[in-house]
Amino acid sequence: MAPPVQVSPLIKTARWSALIVGIIYGKRRYGKNHFSIFAENSMHLECRSFAMTLSN
Repeated sequence: MAPPVQVSPLIKTARWSALIVGIIYGKRRYGKNHFSIFAENSMHLECRSFAMTLSN
């Protein structure tokens, strides 16, 4: 196996910067509101299925 290659500090910095920017972007785009919509839909479906079991 070949020895590992030295990665340029510029490339390392660019990778870390892209990771941090991506995390911040994702947190802003898919914040609390995005996931609360899924939770609401999930609760609605659970209530409907519970009501269906009661009516049978």
